[in-house]
Amino acid sequence: MATKKTAASSALSIVVLLVIAVLKFCTKEQPATSNTRAVSPKIEQESPSKVTAESPKKSPPSTQQKNSWSIYQNCRLVEHHNNDGDSFRVSMSDGKVQEFRLYFVDTPESTFKRYSDGNTNAERISQQARYFGNITPEAATALGKEAKEFTLGLLKKNAFTLSTKNEDVYESGRYYCHVKLTYEGKERWLDEILVSKGYVRIITQPADLPDGTLADAHKSLLRTMETEAKKRKVGAWK
Repeated sequence: MATKKTAASSALSIVVLLVIAVLKFCTKEQPATSNTRAVSPKIEQESPSKVTAESPKKSPPSTQQKNSWSIYQNCRLVEHHNNDGDSFRVSMSDGKVQEFRLYFVDTPESTFKRYSDGNTNAERISQQARYFGNITPEAATALGKEAKEFTLGLLKKNAFTLSTKNEDVYESGRYYCHVKLTYEGKERWLDEILVSKGYVRIITQPADLPDGTLADAHKSLLRTMETEAKKRKVGAWK
């Protein structure tokens, strides 16, 4: 009887040991648990402001419509035998090539001409000479050459902005315009520059400016600039 109890006890012990061994083995195979949540990998994302800052800036449109004006950016001078101090051929930002003449101002003729109909520009040169204090016709054409070199030299240097309403100049195939360009580090209207240099008479067709300045106000400014040019004795006023 004792032997049977001993055998039963031994069998039970073996079973218990096997159960303990199995439990230990299962415990080692189970992944460790934690009360903390698993942290997802951090995904780097650029903030909207950063993306905007690094995005390429859009260039302003090369052609704009403002009221009744067509405004062409980045225009270039085109070499042509008709170019002079107030009239010149232009390659515009839309690809067209057209001849334009400045509003407000008139530079003297740069040379005496005889036209195919037998007429000459002698009377026009005499009128220009009288405007500048009765200088000689020769002095007027010399001034015209100087003004031509100055204007075309400016327009050759850099691109410029041209504004036009496509008003025809006496059915000549030219159109009136305003020109704005960089001169001595500032944005300036070309007609103002020419007046301040003493190269022009204020006589040609006026027009409001594209920025809204009225024609009368701009003409008054040109007259003031002309008076200053006379005091400084520049150009025709020497």
